[in-house]
Amino acid sequence: MQFIEAARDFLAYIEMTRSNGTYRYQKSKINVLEIYFDNEDINTIDKKNLVKFISFMRKRNPKITNATLNKYIGIIRRIIRYNIDKDVKFEKLPEDKRIVPTLKQRTINRIFGYYQGNSSRPEMLRNYVLFRLLLDTGLRINEALHLRIRDIDFETSTIHVKVTKTKMERYVFFTKTTKQFLKKLISSKDISDYIFINYQTKGILKVDNIEKVVYRLEKRLKLDEKIKPHKWRHTFATRFIKNGGNLEALRLIMGHTNLKTTQIYLHVDNEHLHKEYFRVNNLALDTA
Repeated sequence: MQFIEAARDFLAYIEMTRSNGTYRYQKSKINVLEIYFDNEDINTIDKKNLVKFISFMRKRNPKITNATLNKYIGIIRRIIRYNIDKDVKFEKLPEDKRIVPTLKQRTINRIFGYYQGNSSRPEMLRNYVLFRLLLDTGLRINEALHLRIRDIDFETSTIHVKVTKTKMERYVFFTKTTKQFLKKLISSKDISDYIFINYQTKGILKVDNIEKVVYRLEKRLKLDEKIKPHKWRHTFATRFIKNGGNLEALRLIMGHTNLKTTQIYLHVDNEHLHKEYFRVNNLALDTA
């Protein structure tokens, strides 16, 4: 069986069983894999082929990281396993342990202040509520965009998340302030189904729409950091742990299938580290 055929069969399976975001991600990676493997028989792909592929990718892009290469290798192995039930053993390349990026509080304050000052405009109120929900809940952007009124219990400030990356439904929660603006958004536009819609087309907002919103906001406010939707999710999780939240509870809220994925948020962010350093040292100086 040729790799290109096997890859497309696997991609069709992903489209049927995973989220749109996962499908788009896998498709982008498979497009690159097809350039290299093309018509090669998947029965012949072994560890040596994977090593040669890594060499090819490093020559193609000298700055490519081991983390990215591991993702490619993982997809290759899954394609083979799906089609012929064969597991090609390959030890993961060592990856740099990087601190998960979070938003600075001053950036959040500037964004929220900007939107509150313009909340009389429907699009501004909609975007403000979206960013507040991302920070309150840790939702993935695609999960947030698929929220419907019937998914929200305002009495308990709970959201039943039904469209998820893992296909496993879960519950998340939101704050009192977000509740107020969420109610205002729903009543102001007389929303009856999906909450985050394009007011011109009347259809649900797409991830591409939000990427444009983010880009324009970064430029308009001249922000000194990127504010991509997933960074809001990271910020929620880091704050949850820093404030004493339980790791297993965070796993359930975030929708992770593996606790190991959640453990990346056990790092201490730079702002907290800075405050703790000077708190301890100032105490030491005062008692010296």
